[in-house]
Amino acid sequence: MKHSAIIFILMLALLTDACITNSFAQTNSQRGFNAPRLMVKDETSQGSEYPLELSKFDVSVIVVGNIATTTMEMTFHNSTYRVLEGELVFPLGEGQTVSRFALDINGKLREGVVVDKQKGQQVFEAVIRKNIDPGLLEKTQGNNFRARVYPIPANGYKKALIAFESELSYSKDGYLYLLPMNFDNKIGDFNLHIEVVNQDIEPTVSKNEFENIKFKQWHNSYITDYQQQNYLPNKQIGFTIPFQKSGNITYIDKGKVDKDNYFYLNIFPKNEERVKVLPKKITMLWDVSSSMKDRDIDAEIILLKKYLNKIQNTEIEFVPFSNDLESTKTYKIANGNIDELLKDINGLVYDGGTQLGAIDLNKFSCDEFLLFTDGVSNFGKNEVVLSKTPVIAVSSSQTTEYSYLQYIASATAGIYINLKKITADQALEFLVKQKLHFISAEFEKNQISNVYPSAPTYFTNNFSVSGKLLANAANIKLNFGFGKEIVHTETIAVNSNNISDKGLIERVWAQKRINELSLNPSKNNDEITAVGKKFSIVTSNTSLIVLDRVEDYVQYKITPPEELIEEYNNMIGKQINDEKRSVRDHIDQVVNQFNQKVEWWKKDFKAPDTLNIKKGKVTQSNIYPPRQYSTQTKTISGRVISNEDGMPIPGVSVVIKGTNVGTITNVDGNFQLIVPINAILQVSFIGMKTTEVDVSNLINLEITMEAENVSLDEVVVTALGVSREESRDEAITEVVADEVSVETNMSLKQDKSVDMQTPHPSIEINKWDPATPYMTEFKSSKDKDLYQKYLQLKPENLKTPSFYLDAAEYFIEKGKKKEAIKILSNIAELELENHELLRTLARKLQQIGEIETAICIFKDVVKLRPEEPQSFRDLGLAYASNNEYQKATDILYSIVEKNWDGRFPGIEVIVIGEMNAIIEQADGKINTEEYDSRFLKNLPVDIRVVLNWDANNTDIDLWVTDPFNDKCFYSHPLTRCGGYMSRDFTGGYGPEEFLIKKAPDGKYKVQINYYGTSQQTIQGPVNIQIQMFTNYGTKQQEVKEVTMRLAERKEVIDIGNLLFGNKK
Repeated sequence: MKHSAIIFILMLALLTDACITNSFAQTNSQRGFNAPRLMVKDETSQGSEYPLELSKFDVSVIVVGNIATTTMEMTFHNSTYRVLEGELVFPLGEGQTVSRFALDINGKLREGVVVDKQKGQQVFEAVIRKNIDPGLLEKTQGNNFRARVYPIPANGYKKALIAFESELSYSKDGYLYLLPMNFDNKIGDFNLHIEVVNQDIEPTVSKNEFENIKFKQWHNSYITDYQQQNYLPNKQIGFTIPFQKSGNITYIDKGKVDKDNYFYLNIFPKNEERVKVLPKKITMLWDVSSSMKDRDIDAEIILLKKYLNKIQNTEIEFVPFSNDLESTKTYKIANGNIDELLKDINGLVYDGGTQLGAIDLNKFSCDEFLLFTDGVSNFGKNEVVLSKTPVIAVSSSQTTEYSYLQYIASATAGIYINLKKITADQALEFLVKQKLHFISAEFEKNQISNVYPSAPTYFTNNFSVSGKLLANAANIKLNFGFGKEIVHTETIAVNSNNISDKGLIERVWAQKRINELSLNPSKNNDEITAVGKKFSIVTSNTSLIVLDRVEDYVQYKITPPEELIEEYNNMIGKQINDEKRSVRDHIDQVVNQFNQKVEWWKKDFKAPDTLNIKKGKVTQSNIYPPRQYSTQTKTISGRVISNEDGMPIPGVSVVIKGTNVGTITNVDGNFQLIVPINAILQVSFIGMKTTEVDVSNLINLEITMEAENVSLDEVVVTALGVSREESRDEAITEVVADEVSVETNMSLKQDKSVDMQTPHPSIEINKWDPATPYMTEFKSSKDKDLYQKYLQLKPENLKTPSFYLDAAEYFIEKGKKKEAIKILSNIAELELENHELLRTLARKLQQIGEIETAICIFKDVVKLRPEEPQSFRDLGLAYASNNEYQKATDILYSIVEKNWDGRFPGIEVIVIGEMNAIIEQADGKINTEEYDSRFLKNLPVDIRVVLNWDANNTDIDLWVTDPFNDKCFYSHPLTRCGGYMSRDFTGGYGPEEFLIKKAPDGKYKVQINYYGTSQQTIQGPVNIQIQMFTNYGTKQQEVKEVTMRLAERKEVIDIGNLLFGNKK
């Protein structure tokens, strides 16, 4: 992105549990809630934060029966002179889901449309790079929702709308709606509208709720409106809807998506219970990951005290866990006394990520498990290994994987307790008694279908079910009981006499279906996606996206909102035909690019005895003398082809002679450039003769290039850089004199066979010292005190990824690998599903030998970013490191087959080289029958240097200077000795690759140039990974690597040296 992007976070924590069930929950709900604040994080001011003004806030609450739809329309004012990119992050409570997302586009709200989650991410980032207005709302782990918005105009306003639906739960006086409004600053324009539909009895507002709310009857409903200017809303919106006379709710509604009739039933079954046999031995699993310190531990301890007081005498095996299981301790509980246990709980240290897959319940012997966690696993293996012993899963966090905890409980005949919805006393009833639960529903299949929930379900006081009504009237029998024993039934008549057409119930039905499917997400993944897309529900697999132009909907084949449908349909046909042609041509283009690399590899490069290099000058045939260019410009277009076969040549450098202004040809050999009207173009490419073209009388041209043999006295220099705001050459500091004379007696006669003579090189990597204050404190601490020092320093560096990377590296140096892994795992906790943080974490784990954990995380990155080839490349190379060669090459070959975005030029050719090197290492253990044979050629080299980085929209360059001071880099990609540099990555991640087949004796200096970034995220400075190989692609292959951090734009860093032969 070329704009000044500043990330902001809107913490809508108030949305969590807008439907609280009782006074205990009301009290707890206000603890830790924030009003909607738009926090602007300005990376140019040392990360300082300030709230963006909320100039207008409209809240609308519509309640039908016990179903509430809350709509919040927010208008933010950006008073800065910078365009902002925004991120609204908000958690929702159990059973709540976003039902609407809209953004202000040209003064009018445009509705979001549902897309696959991965496609939404891909499209959002592709569109934002064009400086066009997109918006994306997606669900992350723990029922968190995140809306990404761009742009917030400088000195302007941006309007966003978000709506969510929820079922209101039971309280003693009726259904309770609660929404805290703890604002710190006044709002210019505040508007509240509440409507309770088909309600006979007036809703009530207690004295502790939002002031001045008065309901009035309107037809069969109760409504209230409240407006204020320059107003500080610092109390909660809360009201109770008294039960109707019957108490039960039956609601019939015609769907708007498929026109089916849907019914919704909310009933109060008979309150019945049985005595439970209390456990004699309990295994208590307690989540001590870093994020868990913010959960409601007090509520969990209250429940624990009450439960063990009821049991009186038992044995507890206490197992803390985070990224791994920690030391266990056994407690003998007598007469309900748990003082020793509580003392140890209060002294726990919360640190590290969460690896639920580290828990194998089969390794414990007990009558019952108590699992205290939020169910969010973000490090390594994600799923608990279950046994037949019941699990009581307890959560008290605002961010919780509700479905997964319900699944654990259901699969083990246990129960799930959400302390954000029920009190400790209510939870205790589930722990000490067998509570009546829903077992099944019975109905005539030609009258009713698709009833959810269909699986056994626990409830408190009231129970709701939804399905499709196929006939005008039908009966449904709901069965309740204990285990599989039915002890109570309720038969309810459903008819379509009073059907409405709001389309509300079909969404409630769809959400109930998704909730049940989510109990086994891996099995039901495709169905969850299909239901979410059909009913416009944001799930773990779907998102809501808003785009500015109909052309963007067409390009990415996303069905737009209604107002753009006609124009979209007129344009989409041509787009599909163009894409089919592109897919057919892709493999042939990659073959052509790979063959060019093969030709380089076959070439017999030689070095002269004495090589003269003059700064700023190159030897070339000057077809046209230099000239004074006109100030008038024109746009020219052209195509570059080969004279051998007429095929287009991608990646050709087209530069205005005598300048640094130019471009490169695309995959079809085409280019376009703004030039002076009398310009001379200089056209060059590796292995082809440089051509010059006078375009004084040309606008459209076709250029034919001829193959060239590099002679002893020629230096081939091409400019492969893309036209930028400023030339990167200006950032280069030369470290050689104006004229350098280097002598060598090295013969570069090539051995054309693959089995090359192996030189005896060495690799020297400069030790990197981050030189931060916390590192100074680590170094001044004794080894035995290091972890305590880390815990002291952690709070002030809590959200800084580099702190954990640096600390872990130092712990590894000190031989404390276990502590280092725990420290590293904190990175996964910083921001859920941040692919850049996860990529950094996985690469570091792979570097220190924790390859299996790295593979798990790389798999998560693939799920998050399937539109980026680097995601698959990282996973494939990790498999290779783990000696899983077939998986490695299969994944890498999938990169070759796919036509990627233009941001990733030439990555297929790099991957082909890596794939062939792995095949060589595997020694015949790989089945390559499914691979195109044209790609199966190993190109072993003496030296290979690879640069990767972790930040999107970031440009970093690899420089390698050979023993003749001939520097190979993006605009000089082929040296006289045969040094080869891959295509330039200007938009993020890399890789950039340097190769030399036969390396002359001497020193090869490796540097990187941090050109710049438009990335502004939690990640902060960019982390880079350099790998330096010798004898790459042979059995003698060796590698050293280093990870370091870049902070300053245009920073040049010396990485190290590769030494060949006796020349040092």
